[in-house]
Amino acid sequence: MKNLPIFTVRSPQLSRWQSAIEKAVTDENPKMSIAEIRNTPVMQGCWLHVKKAMEGETIPKPVTDFDDTNIEHLAYASSYFFGAAMKIEESQDATAAKKDVDAWPFSTNDTLQWGLAGIKNWSEFVLFDTSLMYKDYKKEGGGDLNYSVVDWKIPKNGKVALIGDWGTGNDDAHEFLHALLSIDQDISKGLDPDISCIIHLGDIYYAGSIHECNKYFYDVIRTKIGSQVPVFTIPGNHDYYTHGHGFFHLIAKMNDDIPIQNAKQSASYFCLQSEDLTYQFVGLDTGYKDRHPAATLVKAPAPPLRKKDDYEWAIDKIKNFRGKTILLSHHQLFSRTGAGHSSSYKTSSTNPHLYKNFAPYFSNKIAAWYWGHEHSLAISQDGAYGLNQGRLVGSSSYEQAISDGSYDDDYPMVPFSDKNVQLAPNAPYHDDDDADYYYPHAGAILQIRHNNNPTVHYYSYPSWKNEHRPANPKMELILDEKITNPTKSPHGVWVGDEKINHHDMQSDMAPALAYANHQLYIVYKNNNRDHHLYWDRLSYDVDSGTMSADNPRDLGVKIGSHPAMVKYNDMLYVVYKRNNDTDLEWCTCNPHTLQWTMKGRIEDSEKHSHDVKSEHGVTMTVFNGKIYLFYLNKDDEQTVMWATFDGNQWDYHGALMIHHHALISHHKVCPAVAANDTDLFLISAPHGHNDYTLNVFRLNQNGNWYDMGVVTNDGVINDSLPQTSETFAACADDRFLRILYRNTNDNKNICWATLDLGYYDIHDHFVKYDLNSLSLAAINNPDTPLKPTWAGGLPIICSNTDNMPNTQDFPGYCMNDEYSFCVYPNRSNDHFSAAIQRNY
Repeated sequence: MKNLPIFTVRSPQLSRWQSAIEKAVTDENPKMSIAEIRNTPVMQGCWLHVKKAMEGETIPKPVTDFDDTNIEHLAYASSYFFGAAMKIEESQDATAAKKDVDAWPFSTNDTLQWGLAGIKNWSEFVLFDTSLMYKDYKKEGGGDLNYSVVDWKIPKNGKVALIGDWGTGNDDAHEFLHALLSIDQDISKGLDPDISCIIHLGDIYYAGSIHECNKYFYDVIRTKIGSQVPVFTIPGNHDYYTHGHGFFHLIAKMNDDIPIQNAKQSASYFCLQSEDLTYQFVGLDTGYKDRHPAATLVKAPAPPLRKKDDYEWAIDKIKNFRGKTILLSHHQLFSRTGAGHSSSYKTSSTNPHLYKNFAPYFSNKIAAWYWGHEHSLAISQDGAYGLNQGRLVGSSSYEQAISDGSYDDDYPMVPFSDKNVQLAPNAPYHDDDDADYYYPHAGAILQIRHNNNPTVHYYSYPSWKNEHRPANPKMELILDEKITNPTKSPHGVWVGDEKINHHDMQSDMAPALAYANHQLYIVYKNNNRDHHLYWDRLSYDVDSGTMSADNPRDLGVKIGSHPAMVKYNDMLYVVYKRNNDTDLEWCTCNPHTLQWTMKGRIEDSEKHSHDVKSEHGVTMTVFNGKIYLFYLNKDDEQTVMWATFDGNQWDYHGALMIHHHALISHHKVCPAVAANDTDLFLISAPHGHNDYTLNVFRLNQNGNWYDMGVVTNDGVINDSLPQTSETFAACADDRFLRILYRNTNDNKNICWATLDLGYYDIHDHFVKYDLNSLSLAAINNPDTPLKPTWAGGLPIICSNTDNMPNTQDFPGYCMNDEYSFCVYPNRSNDHFSAAIQRNY
């Protein structure tokens, strides 16, 4: 059989066994290279045993004489001695394996010797010092929140080399890092002097032992490559398989004896800042809780940080830094393949612990997040899960087989970037016809730029198996990008997509929502009750996104479309179209007494008795002391009409005229409207646009209308424009305008698009844009500084269920100061479902 490439597993016991056997073979053959060691029949047999064990298979006992060059025989030997070693761990007695060793059934002294050496090495892992190492900022740091904040600063225009899962000791990994550190000059001239430091995203294989951390990490960087720049690393799961002793031994000496002073990393987490304090790297320890994978099977999936103290430390760094933060972790915030998460739980694409604690800072503090764990490179869609930029860089050393499914589509709610950056398989080796079954290595160079956004260059480099080095391996540039400023709008992740459990909460049309008197109100056309207008108060749980009905009640009228509702002058106002005619009627509710008053036709309360009629639903908002009502003309079902209410009577204004032209909507698509203290925003589907794009118009307090152009993504999220063939919903405050719409795709997902209306200065104060000073040309010009920008075009994703809500109409949407609420008729039935989002 063909020799295996390096094979590692998420099992502490088996990983420690691999480490013990490899050290035994190395001690016996000190002049062999690591490639030669791993190509020996003993190591290949050990790997085969481990592979079979992870697949739940046992290794059969040889039926012929034992052959110590036969990999299958050696796999049996590895399995046999591993079983003996496990008895030592179970009994904590060094003599527990003696009986099994003495009973070794074959007269093969060489095999017996490496088995004994492996057991001896194993015993050192499990008997001598099994205390789990960690350094807590409250205990070892004396409660100082600046504990493990590195004194040394990255130079203003310094470069950071970023690698992940690099600690295999493989020769191709050595050459890859050497090439990465020499990227901007002839490699024969040595390392690039502009490289300021190296950051590693964790995992030194097999088990993070002191031997492995020295031989496969420290010695390679400091001696073989000869780099003398500071190195910072966070632990992965493998780094804790020998209780963290190797990892903490490594960081204690890693940055000693180099020309740069004050670069000490004190703990398994760290904060490293740029000299001009515009960017910082905050490394998190997610390895501690993944020291035994079984832990994620009995608790929520994906490892959290160690305990509350660790979140406090990291959040303090984020909140109190005037610049932007780049987060680092070994484990993923989210994963397209679900690697490392538990399939026993609904949520397998996201790490709920990390998301819950750090998502509140996505909106303005966290510029990017880099992680490893999966041995691949993935550029996720900017804005996915509300994160500005999420990147997987975990393929810096490990030979990952194509069959491992690095780019599987298990969780399509985790979108890859439209840049479509994926590693291409290696070119075939000249003497190995399966070489193209493996992916190359990858890493990144981050260029810190004084008073500007950092740039990132991603590179790939051929990997090779054992001795199969290609003739002339070269580094290849994969992608250049900037780390952009975080979006100013709320993050894109919701919780919920759960049914509102009440038999009278049914409709095939969007409900209207409003928040008043600390209560969430809903009105809707009740399919279950002959299309009558119903209302209720909804209770909700912001952690799960679930909503519950109180007692749905009939308002005594039949309606023919979706209603609209707003809070105005401490009252609720509802406008609806009557069933089987075109009259628009209204009613009010006192939220303190829950007394409803049916007002009849709007035209009967309009000061000039103009017709106020439509064949479709309506939209409303409150602005400048009045209610603004918009609807489609009953005759052509396209012209946008409007009326206002000043607290006493309605005032009909006819067709909405913008720049002396009546606004025409796409056929039957009612516009959406939202307002803040200074502006009203009307979002319309332009007439004659077959692509169902959206256009925004703005009304200021002086009564002037402005065209703000098409809803785009400004290249921030993806290149496609938000599109819908249905009516949509909108909300706004002084920081953002948000649109929720039903996508035109087959899934009818509810998608979001957000326009930021300001920015955060270096003191983290929000500064609104002066929209009156910006022309449409300036807004559309990509070089215009300090202008509102769109983000979105993505489905909303419920992080607790991994669901992407879909609907047969469009979502009802409202918000208060903290949360956004969404209720929608489920696509598969006419029951309402709900989702909730934290705004900031």
